Amino acid sequence: MSSSDNCFAKCILIMISLVLIYCEDHIFQTPGVLRAFVGESVSITFSNWSKHLKSERMHVSWWRSKQVENPVCSITYLNDSLIQSPLCDNRTSVILKLNAGVTHFIIQDLQMNDSDLYYCKIASYIPPPTIEIEGNKTSLIVEVPPMVEVTFLPQPENSCCVQLVCKAENFYPGGIQLRWRKERTEGSVWIDSKTTIASNNSNSATSYVNLSHWKAGDVYSCLVNHSMLQNPLIRNLTIPFDEQREVGAYLWWVLASLGLIPISVVVYLLLKRSKKEPEDNQTYVNIGTTLRTQIPVANQNCNRNSHSNYSFIRHFPLRIYENTF
Repeated sequence: MSSSDNCFAKCILIMISLVLIYCEDHIFQTPGVLRAFVGESVSITFSNWSKHLKSERMHVSWWRSKQVENPVCSITYLNDSLIQSPLCDNRTSVILKLNAGVTHFIIQDLQMNDSDLYYCKIASYIPPPTIEIEGNKTSLIVEVPPMVEVTFLPQPENSCCVQLVCKAENFYPGGIQLRWRKERTEGSVWIDSKTTIASNNSNSATSYVNLSHWKAGDVYSCLVNHSMLQNPLIRNLTIPFDEQREVGAYLWWVLASLGLIPISVVVYLLLKRSKKEPEDNQTYVNIGTTLRTQIPVANQNCNRNSHSNYSFIRHFPLRIYENTF
């Protein structure tokens, strides 16, 4: 082995030794950046502090930047027992391993508002004096893809024209881009739009497009770019009808209906009058007619010249109009 190779090997060994010495004298909070999805569980570790603290009473607490008044969760070591703080809810817990000099902070069922900077504080009270150690911060990023909805407003509040609205909600991180375009047979045309972004516990962004000219069947697309999306998210919106023509047709229909009402009334009255007949004063007279008929009766015990007379009265109705007399 040449002298140059020996020199290089010695340099490597020296660097490794320096790293080990540095690690022995320093504490670590890992990881520096932690990314996870909603509903998952994460663990942050604070280690290599046992040589700095030889305590009979120790308090380990985990904090976040958005909550400086009280820790998120903590645990106390006293008389060889561990006491969990009531500040810990059902999603957070602290694990303390004294022999290994390691503590873990666990968050279960992550929510979007859990995104923050987290750090650990360790305080030793017995024996005095009090010694405090604070770890470096871990950035927890709870990633949530946006929920996108597109709507069509025929009568926007500003009474300008038809308005297209593309709204993205409940996403994290906050950076997002919304753009509108009109789909055509020969290609797509980008449309100028106005976007408003609200950054709070529930991020939201809204893009507006005002259309003064449109027709039924036009297709518009909202494209959403976000760090949680591998490809842009596209939501299509088809104009269902022509608002101007629809309103005009509706007005004509109303006017025509109002005009037909008086015409229908007049026709009804005329038809009713034409079906009504004049009253007739009628008198029925019975005319009696007497018929005398001679019927011979053949009988050996009767007189051949004997006969019977029968009289019949027949009634004939006769209509007589009074104005003829």
